[in-house]
Amino acid sequence: MIIRKTFILLILLFSIFLSGCLYTFYPIFTEKDIVFNKELLGFWNYGDSSKNGLFEFRRISETEKKELSGNISKLSDKGYFVVWRDKKKQVNSAYFVFLVKIGTHYYFDFFPSVSNNQIYVDDLFRYHFVTLHCPYKIILHDKDHFELKQLEESFLDKLIENKQIQIRYLDRSEPNGGRVILSPTAELQQFLTKYGDNEKAYNKDNSYYCTHLHNK
Repeated sequence: MIIRKTFILLILLFSIFLSGCLYTFYPIFTEKDIVFNKELLGFWNYGDSSKNGLFEFRRISETEKKELSGNISKLSDKGYFVVWRDKKKQVNSAYFVFLVKIGTHYYFDFFPSVSNNQIYVDDLFRYHFVTLHCPYKIILHDKDHFELKQLEESFLDKLIENKQIQIRYLDRSEPNGGRVILSPTAELQQFLTKYGDNEKAYNKDNSYYCTHLHNK
C-alpha cells in the first residue's frame, strides 16, 4: 500500500511535465544504444495541432549532472539538457534527454529535471522521489527538421487486455488513470523493436514537428 501511494504521488508530480505520455520506470536505453548528435544542439521551434513553442537543446552541465543517478550520470556527456518553452517563450519545464537507437528507429528518453522544474519539497520526499521516463519516437528528416511521435498508451492497453503481450506494469488511479510500465530495459526494447513500425503504436494527434532556428 505504501509503495502504491508513493507511485500515485509521483505520477501527480510527473504529470505536471509530460501529460498523456506512456511512463516507464526504467530507461529504454543502455550505454551502447546512446547516440549523440551535435546537430540537435540549439533552439527548435515545435508545434502540433494545439500548441507551439521552443525546445532548447544543450549539453548537460556539471551542476545538472549532480542530479542524475550514478549509472546515468556516467553517461551525461552523451545526453542533452532540454528546456521546454511555450509560445510566449515562458519556461514550462526542463528535462534530461538521451537520443537512442533501437532496431532501425531512433527514440528520445525524456525524464524531468527536478531542481530545474522548481519542485519545492522537503528532504524526506526528495529521498523517496523516483524519476519516471517518457519515450518518444524521433524521425530525423534532415539536419534542420525532426518529428516527435508520442507512444499511444491505449495501444499497449489493448495488447495487455487481449493477452497479446506480457509486460509488467502498475495501474495508477490519479490523475488520469493509465499505467506505469515496470518492465526492465531489455523488455522495453523488445516492445519497441516489435512495434516500432506499427503506426497504431503512436498517437497521431500528439506529435511535434520541429524546425531548427539557426539565428536564435
